[in-house]
Amino acid sequence: MAAPAALRRLWIFALGGRTRVFERGGARVVVDADSLAFVKGSMVDFSQELIRSSFQVVSNPQAEKGCSCGTSFSVKL
Repeated sequence: MAAPAALRRLWIFALGGRTRVFERGGARVVVDADSLAFVKGSMVDFSQELIRSSFQVVSNPQAEKGCSCGTSFSVKL
């Protein structure tokens, strides 16, 4: 199965020294150091539906609750 067009795009940008890059299966997720604590242990999935294609956080142990679309969440404080 070919990767969706969004995954084939090449983005070039400078990463700061405190930025983490996670890569699996040719997809990369970039997280800044300040946000890492909020998404640590999360699973991100690519969803392709009739009306949209998007990356979704499907499992986040740091989240108290999340929205039904999988793009936002509230963190445990």
